[in-house]
Amino acid sequence: MAVFRVERTKDYTVMSNHHLRNKTLSLKAKGLQSLMLSLPENWDFTLAGLAFICQDGISSVRSGVAELEKHGYLTRRRIREHNGQLTLKEAQLLELLIHRKNMITSKELIIEKLWGYDTDTEDSHVEYHVSLLRKKLMTMGASVSIITVRGAGYALKESEG
Repeated sequence: MAVFRVERTKDYTVMSNHHLRNKTLSLKAKGLQSLMLSLPENWDFTLAGLAFICQDGISSVRSGVAELEKHGYLTRRRIREHNGQLTLKEAQLLELLIHRKNMITSKELIIEKLWGYDTDTEDSHVEYHVSLLRKKLMTMGASVSIITVRGAGYALKESEG
């Protein structure tokens, strides 16, 4: 796998044209790769972190990242915490709740975003994953918690203290 070196100055980024000239990459993937190369190495390279600075949103960033990964321009790895690791669904749920901070997220929306339109997933699946995520957030000492808004859904709340 090739490694691309990037030279950053105050207002400029010098990078290889390799990804820009690759005809198999979409314009979205080329732009996302260029953006990622321009960011500092300590940037929050999570989907939520990238979506925060992009107009397109998490789903668009996710598909761009998947395309870059497919073509070998990046690799993803899950960082394991000493006291636990989130499953894919738990991470997606947390990401959705973070993205919708200060808003109530219904079970229907969670099902649509995490499992898609054509699914047999029931409310009990959402309740199960919320329960597991709550326990892990508590165990990890996270600064947020998930609250239930009866009859409406869930919301992320800053922990007190």
